[in-house]
Amino acid sequence: MNLMEQNLKKNGWGLAQHKLPSEVLKRLVKRKDELLKISAEEVESAFNVSFSSEFENEKVEYIELAKGMTRALLMYDPDSFSVAKAVWKQLKDVFKLSPEIKFLKLPYPIIHFPLDSSEAGTRHKDNYPYIEHFYTAWVPLNDCFHKPISIFENTHKKDNFIIRQLRIRLPFFDKLIMSTKKELRPDIRLGEFFVWPGSTDHIGRRNEGGKTTVALMIVFTSSPVMHSPSLPIEQIEKFVSVRAKNAEETRTIMRRMISA
Repeated sequence: MNLMEQNLKKNGWGLAQHKLPSEVLKRLVKRKDELLKISAEEVESAFNVSFSSEFENEKVEYIELAKGMTRALLMYDPDSFSVAKAVWKQLKDVFKLSPEIKFLKLPYPIIHFPLDSSEAGTRHKDNYPYIEHFYTAWVPLNDCFHKPISIFENTHKKDNFIIRQLRIRLPFFDKLIMSTKKELRPDIRLGEFFVWPGSTDHIGRRNEGGKTTVALMIVFTSSPVMHSPSLPIEQIEKFVSVRAKNAEETRTIMRRMISA
């Protein structure tokens, strides 16, 4: 067992490079910036609003519309699937997860405006009782030096029955247990991905970095996630990327989304 595989199993997280070819990564970053710009311009024009450089609660419905359009197109962008393919290769070759994983969910873009707390929340796990093996990969499309995720080490291991019942029934006991767990807030660079088992406790944090950030969240599982589009892992292994649509086609699509 190599060091990164051991760390994922022992501590409940891993950090590695996905090794996507630089020309593909640059193209996807450019596409991400283009989608953010066009979606903001089209929403501002359609609803006569103006976005500042920071998150504005009073404009949340317009911000979420712009995010949603960007998310919808970026989720199905061929280069996003190339990212998923590159991450899977590392999970298979470096983290040795091949026997456990049979499916993946579509890459889901997490978009954070500066000071945006929309993806921040409480401590939670990602997994489902009916899925035996579940891993979440966080893949930034920009340097994430604002520590977007908190991971609590050694929370992925299942407590025995008595400990589980005490933690459920006695909040102070749960807090006592969590006080013994190391909290990790990593900086994640462009070209890297952060991965954790679905049973690892974690928290999404507010964007304190001063710039809009985007990361692809890709979930790898042993069984399909109910009520969520999933692909057999063989499809992503065979995937071959083609170039994404140009800016004018994108603007037309977004206008149709707004008018629908």
